[in-house]
Amino acid sequence: MDDMLLSIRDLEISICNAGETTYPVNRVSFDIPPHTVVGLVGESGCGKSMTAMSVMGLLSPNISVTGGSILFEGRDMTRLTPAQMRELTGKSISMIFQEPMTALNPVVRVGKQIEEVLLLHTDLNRQERRQKVIDILKAVSVPDAEERYRAYPFQLSGGLRQRICIAMAMICNPQLLIADEPTTALDVTIEAQILHLMRELKDQFGTSILMITHNLGIVSELCDDVNVMYLGEIVEHAATDRLFEKPLHPYTIGLIESVPAVEKSEQKLKNIPGMVPDLRHVPSGCRFCDRCPYADDRCRSRHPDLYEPIPGHEVRCFRYQNGLKEGD
Repeated sequence: MDDMLLSIRDLEISICNAGETTYPVNRVSFDIPPHTVVGLVGESGCGKSMTAMSVMGLLSPNISVTGGSILFEGRDMTRLTPAQMRELTGKSISMIFQEPMTALNPVVRVGKQIEEVLLLHTDLNRQERRQKVIDILKAVSVPDAEERYRAYPFQLSGGLRQRICIAMAMICNPQLLIADEPTTALDVTIEAQILHLMRELKDQFGTSILMITHNLGIVSELCDDVNVMYLGEIVEHAATDRLFEKPLHPYTIGLIESVPAVEKSEQKLKNIPGMVPDLRHVPSGCRFCDRCPYADDRCRSRHPDLYEPIPGHEVRCFRYQNGLKEGD
Protein backbone atom coordinates (compact mmCIF):
# COMPACT_ATOMS: atom_id res chain seq x y z
CA MET A 1 0.00 0.00 0.00
CA ASP A 2 2.94 2.34 0.53
CA ASP A 3 3.30 3.00 -3.20
CA MET A 4 -0.43 3.51 -3.78
CA LEU A 5 -1.89 6.95 -4.35
CA LEU A 6 -5.26 5.93 -2.88
CA SER A 7 -6.02 2.82 -0.83
CA ILE A 8 -9.55 2.11 0.32
CA ARG A 9 -9.73 -0.61 2.95
CA ASP A 10 -12.89 -2.29 4.29
CA LEU A 11 -14.94 0.87 3.67
CA GLU A 12 -18.41 0.74 5.20
CA ILE A 13 -21.01 3.48 4.71
CA SER A 14 -24.35 3.62 6.48
CA ILE A 15 -27.55 5.57 5.81
CA CYS A 16 -29.85 6.41 8.70
CA ASN A 17 -33.36 7.20 7.53
CA ALA A 18 -36.54 7.24 9.65
CA GLY A 19 -34.85 5.21 12.36
CA GLU A 20 -33.70 2.52 9.90
CA THR A 21 -30.05 1.90 8.99
CA THR A 22 -28.89 0.46 5.67
CA TYR A 23 -25.39 -0.14 4.31
CA PRO A 24 -24.99 0.87 0.63
CA VAL A 25 -21.22 0.24 0.80
CA ASN A 26 -20.05 -2.88 2.61
CA ARG A 27 -16.34 -3.55 3.31
CA VAL A 28 -15.13 -2.24 -0.04
CA SER A 29 -11.38 -2.36 -0.72
CA PHE A 30 -9.38 -1.32 -3.78
CA ASP A 31 -6.23 0.59 -4.73
CA ILE A 32 -5.32 3.28 -7.23
CA PRO A 33 -1.61 3.41 -8.14
CA PRO A 34 -0.03 6.62 -9.46
CA HIS A 35 -0.54 7.43 -13.18
CA THR A 36 -3.26 4.78 -13.57
CA VAL A 37 -6.90 4.70 -14.66
CA VAL A 38 -9.00 2.42 -12.44
CA GLY A 39 -12.60 1.58 -13.28
CA LEU A 40 -15.44 1.12 -10.81
CA VAL A 41 -18.27 -0.61 -12.67
CA GLY A 42 -21.78 -1.70 -11.82
CA GLU A 43 -25.50 -1.06 -12.14
CA SER A 44 -27.13 2.10 -10.83
CA GLY A 45 -27.57 1.91 -7.06
CA CYS A 46 -24.65 -0.45 -6.40
CA GLY A 47 -22.69 2.13 -4.33
CA LYS A 48 -20.23 3.54 -6.88
CA SER A 49 -21.08 7.22 -6.44
CA MET A 50 -21.45 6.79 -2.67
CA THR A 51 -17.88 5.48 -2.56
CA ALA A 52 -16.66 8.48 -4.55
CA MET A 53 -18.55 10.95 -2.37
CA SER A 54 -16.95 9.43 0.74
CA VAL A 55 -13.50 10.05 -0.73
CA MET A 56 -14.42 13.69 -1.39
CA GLY A 57 -16.05 14.13 2.03
CA LEU A 58 -19.37 15.05 0.42
CA LEU A 59 -21.74 12.63 2.13
CA SER A 60 -25.10 13.95 3.31
CA PRO A 61 -25.63 14.48 7.07
CA ASN A 62 -27.60 11.23 7.42
CA ILE A 63 -24.88 9.25 5.61
CA SER A 64 -21.59 8.42 7.31
CA VAL A 65 -18.47 6.30 7.07
CA THR A 66 -18.88 3.75 9.85
CA GLY A 67 -15.89 1.53 9.15
CA GLY A 68 -12.64 1.14 7.25
CA SER A 69 -10.18 3.70 5.97
CA ILE A 70 -9.53 5.91 2.93
CA LEU A 71 -5.79 6.43 2.66
CA PHE A 72 -4.50 9.14 0.32
CA GLU A 73 -0.70 9.06 0.24
CA GLY A 74 -0.85 7.34 3.62
CA ARG A 75 -3.20 9.87 5.27
CA ASP A 76 -6.53 8.52 6.47
CA MET A 77 -9.07 10.94 5.03
CA THR A 78 -11.81 9.70 7.35
CA ARG A 79 -9.88 11.27 10.25
CA LEU A 80 -9.18 14.68 8.70
CA THR A 81 -10.86 17.84 9.94
CA PRO A 82 -13.14 19.81 7.57
CA ALA A 83 -10.36 22.39 7.11
CA GLN A 84 -7.85 19.68 6.21
CA MET A 85 -10.33 18.16 3.73
CA ARG A 86 -10.87 21.55 2.06
CA GLU A 87 -7.13 21.89 1.63
CA LEU A 88 -6.91 18.48 -0.01
CA THR A 89 -10.01 18.38 -2.22
CA GLY A 90 -9.91 20.51 -5.33
CA LYS A 91 -6.13 20.66 -5.19
CA SER A 92 -4.79 17.11 -4.77
CA ILE A 93 -8.09 15.29 -5.38
CA SER A 94 -10.86 16.61 -7.62
CA MET A 95 -14.08 15.28 -9.06
CA ILE A 96 -16.13 15.53 -12.23
CA PHE A 97 -19.74 15.16 -11.17
CA GLN A 98 -22.28 12.99 -12.90
CA GLU A 99 -24.57 15.46 -14.67
CA PRO A 100 -22.90 18.28 -16.69
CA MET A 101 -26.25 19.97 -17.35
CA THR A 102 -26.81 20.69 -13.63
CA ALA A 103 -23.29 20.60 -12.12
CA LEU A 104 -22.65 24.30 -12.82
CA ASN A 105 -24.29 27.32 -11.20
CA PRO A 106 -26.56 28.73 -13.93
CA VAL A 107 -26.28 32.39 -12.79
CA VAL A 108 -22.48 32.60 -12.44
CA ARG A 109 -20.17 32.98 -15.45
CA VAL A 110 -18.14 29.83 -16.07
CA GLY A 111 -14.80 31.62 -15.76
CA LYS A 112 -15.67 32.80 -12.25
CA GLN A 113 -16.76 29.31 -11.23
CA ILE A 114 -13.41 27.85 -12.30
CA GLU A 115 -11.55 30.72 -10.59
CA GLU A 116 -13.07 29.75 -7.24
CA VAL A 117 -10.71 26.78 -7.11
CA LEU A 118 -7.71 29.07 -7.64
CA LEU A 119 -8.96 31.52 -5.01
CA LEU A 120 -9.01 28.72 -2.46
CA HIS A 121 -5.77 26.94 -3.35
CA THR A 122 -3.38 29.51 -4.85
CA ASP A 123 -2.01 33.02 -4.24
CA LEU A 124 -2.46 34.15 -7.85
CA ASN A 125 -3.73 37.66 -8.46
CA ARG A 126 -6.87 38.42 -10.47
CA GLN A 127 -5.13 38.72 -13.83
CA GLU A 128 -3.06 35.57 -13.26
CA ARG A 129 -6.17 33.62 -12.29
CA ARG A 130 -7.99 34.78 -15.41
CA GLN A 131 -5.10 33.77 -17.64
CA LYS A 132 -4.76 30.37 -15.97
CA VAL A 133 -8.48 29.71 -16.47
CA ILE A 134 -8.26 30.64 -20.15
CA ASP A 135 -5.21 28.38 -20.52
CA ILE A 136 -7.01 25.38 -19.00
CA LEU A 137 -10.07 26.05 -21.17
CA LYS A 138 -7.81 25.86 -24.22
CA ALA A 139 -6.19 22.69 -22.83
CA VAL A 140 -9.60 20.98 -22.66
CA SER A 141 -10.40 22.04 -26.23
CA VAL A 142 -12.97 24.75 -25.47
CA PRO A 143 -13.15 26.92 -28.62
CA ASP A 144 -12.95 30.72 -28.23
CA ALA A 145 -11.76 30.35 -24.66
CA GLU A 146 -11.70 34.10 -23.95
CA GLU A 147 -15.33 34.40 -25.00
CA ARG A 148 -16.42 31.26 -23.12
CA TYR A 149 -14.77 32.63 -19.97
CA ARG A 150 -17.59 35.19 -19.75
CA ALA A 151 -20.39 32.85 -20.82
CA TYR A 152 -23.13 31.50 -18.57
CA PRO A 153 -23.67 27.70 -18.45
CA PHE A 154 -27.09 27.94 -20.15
CA GLN A 155 -25.36 29.44 -23.19
CA LEU A 156 -23.24 26.30 -23.69
CA SER A 157 -23.96 22.84 -25.08
CA GLY A 158 -23.76 19.70 -22.96
CA GLY A 159 -20.36 18.82 -24.40
CA LEU A 160 -18.95 22.28 -23.60
CA ARG A 161 -20.38 22.17 -20.09
CA GLN A 162 -18.65 18.85 -19.52
CA ARG A 163 -15.39 20.38 -20.72
CA ILE A 164 -15.92 23.24 -18.26
CA CYS A 165 -16.40 20.68 -15.46
CA ILE A 166 -13.19 18.92 -16.51
CA ALA A 167 -11.34 22.25 -16.63
CA MET A 168 -12.55 23.05 -13.12
CA ALA A 169 -11.38 19.65 -11.88
CA MET A 170 -7.97 19.91 -13.58
CA ILE A 171 -7.13 23.58 -12.89
CA CYS A 172 -4.80 22.70 -9.97
CA ASN A 173 -3.26 19.63 -11.66
CA PRO A 174 -4.63 17.14 -9.10
CA GLN A 175 -2.94 13.83 -8.43
CA LEU A 176 -6.28 12.02 -8.45
CA LEU A 177 -9.32 12.78 -10.61
CA ILE A 178 -12.62 11.07 -9.78
CA ALA A 179 -14.87 10.95 -12.85
CA ASP A 180 -18.44 9.97 -11.95
CA GLU A 181 -20.23 8.97 -15.17
CA PRO A 182 -18.53 11.85 -17.05
CA THR A 183 -20.30 11.14 -20.35
CA THR A 184 -23.86 10.84 -19.03
CA ALA A 185 -26.43 12.54 -21.34
CA LEU A 186 -23.81 13.14 -24.05
CA ASP A 187 -24.10 11.72 -27.55
CA VAL A 188 -21.55 9.14 -28.71
CA THR A 189 -19.50 11.64 -30.72
CA ILE A 190 -19.05 14.01 -27.77
CA GLU A 191 -18.46 10.99 -25.52
CA ALA A 192 -15.55 9.88 -27.68
CA GLN A 193 -14.10 13.40 -27.58
CA ILE A 194 -14.39 13.59 -23.79
CA LEU A 195 -12.69 10.20 -23.32
CA HIS A 196 -9.90 11.22 -25.70
CA LEU A 197 -9.51 14.44 -23.74
CA MET A 198 -9.28 12.62 -20.40
CA ARG A 199 -6.65 10.28 -21.79
CA GLU A 200 -4.61 13.25 -23.02
CA LEU A 201 -4.89 15.00 -19.65
CA LYS A 202 -3.77 11.84 -17.86
CA ASP A 203 -0.74 11.55 -20.15
CA GLN A 204 0.06 15.27 -19.94
CA PHE A 205 -0.30 15.80 -16.19
CA GLY A 206 0.29 12.25 -14.90
CA THR A 207 -3.06 12.28 -13.10
CA SER A 208 -4.57 9.04 -11.82
CA ILE A 209 -8.26 8.61 -12.61
CA LEU A 210 -11.04 6.72 -10.85
CA MET A 211 -13.56 6.14 -13.65
CA ILE A 212 -17.04 5.40 -12.29
CA THR A 213 -19.36 4.06 -14.96
CA HIS A 214 -21.80 1.37 -16.03
CA ASN A 215 -20.52 1.62 -19.62
CA LEU A 216 -18.20 -1.30 -20.36
CA GLY A 217 -17.12 0.31 -23.62
CA ILE A 218 -15.60 3.19 -21.67
CA VAL A 219 -13.89 0.73 -19.33
CA SER A 220 -12.32 -1.29 -22.14
CA GLU A 221 -11.06 1.86 -23.86
CA LEU A 222 -9.74 3.88 -20.93
CA CYS A 223 -9.07 1.77 -17.82
CA ASP A 224 -5.96 -0.16 -16.83
CA ASP A 225 -7.66 -1.96 -13.94
CA VAL A 226 -11.31 -2.74 -13.15
CA ASN A 227 -13.34 -3.29 -9.98
CA VAL A 228 -16.85 -4.67 -10.53
CA MET A 229 -19.31 -3.63 -7.83
CA TYR A 230 -22.66 -5.16 -6.94
CA LEU A 231 -24.99 -4.16 -4.11
CA GLY A 232 -22.27 -2.36 -2.16
CA GLU A 233 -19.49 -4.94 -2.61
CA ILE A 234 -16.56 -5.55 -4.93
CA VAL A 235 -17.37 -8.87 -6.62
CA GLU A 236 -14.48 -8.99 -9.10
CA HIS A 237 -11.18 -7.23 -9.65
CA ALA A 238 -8.67 -7.72 -12.47
CA ALA A 239 -6.61 -5.98 -15.12
CA THR A 240 -8.91 -4.74 -17.88
CA ASP A 241 -7.58 -7.07 -20.59
CA ARG A 242 -7.87 -10.08 -18.30
CA LEU A 243 -11.40 -9.18 -17.18
CA PHE A 244 -12.76 -8.91 -20.71
CA GLU A 245 -10.84 -11.96 -21.90
CA LYS A 246 -12.04 -14.21 -19.08
CA PRO A 247 -14.61 -12.78 -16.65
CA LEU A 248 -15.23 -15.08 -13.68
CA HIS A 249 -18.10 -13.75 -11.59
CA PRO A 250 -21.58 -14.52 -12.96
CA TYR A 251 -22.51 -10.85 -12.57
CA THR A 252 -19.52 -9.69 -14.62
CA ILE A 253 -20.28 -12.31 -17.26
CA GLY A 254 -23.86 -11.06 -17.40
CA LEU A 255 -22.76 -7.44 -17.80
CA ILE A 256 -20.42 -8.29 -20.67
CA GLU A 257 -22.93 -10.57 -22.43
CA SER A 258 -25.61 -7.88 -22.26
CA VAL A 259 -23.55 -5.55 -24.45
CA PRO A 260 -24.60 -5.80 -28.13
CA ALA A 261 -21.89 -6.87 -30.59
CA VAL A 262 -21.76 -4.72 -33.72
CA GLU A 263 -20.64 -7.63 -35.91
CA LYS A 264 -23.65 -9.75 -34.86
CA SER A 265 -26.62 -7.86 -36.25
CA GLU A 266 -29.11 -10.67 -35.51
CA GLN A 267 -27.76 -11.40 -32.05
CA LYS A 268 -30.37 -11.81 -29.32
CA LEU A 269 -29.38 -9.67 -26.38
CA LYS A 270 -28.94 -11.41 -23.05
CA ASN A 271 -30.00 -9.88 -19.78
CA ILE A 272 -29.40 -10.48 -16.10
CA PRO A 273 -32.69 -11.77 -14.62
CA GLY A 274 -34.32 -10.02 -11.71
CA MET A 275 -33.58 -6.69 -10.07
CA VAL A 276 -30.99 -5.37 -7.62
CA PRO A 277 -32.44 -6.13 -4.14
CA ASP A 278 -33.59 -3.37 -1.83
CA LEU A 279 -30.87 -2.47 0.70
CA ARG A 280 -33.37 -3.22 3.45
CA HIS A 281 -33.65 -6.81 2.25
CA VAL A 282 -30.10 -7.85 1.37
CA PRO A 283 -29.67 -11.65 0.96
CA SER A 284 -27.96 -13.26 3.95
CA GLY A 285 -25.55 -15.25 1.77
CA CYS A 286 -24.09 -14.15 -1.55
CA ARG A 287 -25.69 -10.83 -2.51
CA PHE A 288 -26.07 -11.98 -6.13
CA CYS A 289 -27.57 -15.39 -5.32
CA ASP A 290 -31.18 -14.48 -6.25
CA ARG A 291 -30.09 -13.58 -9.80
CA CYS A 292 -27.32 -16.15 -10.30
CA PRO A 293 -27.84 -19.26 -12.48
CA TYR A 294 -25.24 -21.20 -10.46
CA ALA A 295 -26.54 -20.43 -6.94
CA ASP A 296 -26.96 -23.34 -4.52
CA ASP A 297 -27.79 -23.72 -0.83
CA ARG A 298 -24.29 -22.71 0.19
CA CYS A 299 -24.61 -19.43 -1.75
CA ARG A 300 -27.92 -18.66 -0.04
CA SER A 301 -26.66 -19.32 3.48
CA ARG A 302 -23.00 -18.20 3.47
CA HIS A 303 -21.31 -15.01 2.35
CA PRO A 304 -18.33 -15.61 0.00
CA ASP A 305 -14.94 -13.97 0.47
CA LEU A 306 -12.83 -12.57 -2.34
CA TYR A 307 -10.80 -15.47 -3.76
CA GLU A 308 -7.77 -15.15 -6.05
CA PRO A 309 -7.78 -18.14 -8.45
CA ILE A 310 -5.32 -16.30 -10.71
CA PRO A 311 -2.63 -13.91 -9.42
CA GLY A 312 -4.06 -10.40 -9.61
CA HIS A 313 -7.59 -11.62 -10.46
CA GLU A 314 -9.99 -11.68 -7.50
CA VAL A 315 -13.58 -12.89 -7.50
CA ARG A 316 -16.27 -13.16 -4.80
CA CYS A 317 -17.76 -16.52 -5.74
CA PHE A 318 -17.66 -19.99 -4.11
CA ARG A 319 -17.08 -21.58 -7.54
CA TYR A 320 -13.47 -20.37 -7.35
CA GLN A 321 -12.84 -21.03 -3.67
CA ASN A 322 -10.44 -23.84 -4.58
CA GLY A 323 -8.99 -22.21 -7.68
CA LEU A 324 -9.94 -22.55 -11.33
CA LYS A 325 -11.67 -25.70 -12.50
CA GLU A 326 -10.75 -27.49 -15.69
CA GLY A 327 -12.25 -25.59 -18.60
CA ASP A 328 -12.43 -22.24 -16.73
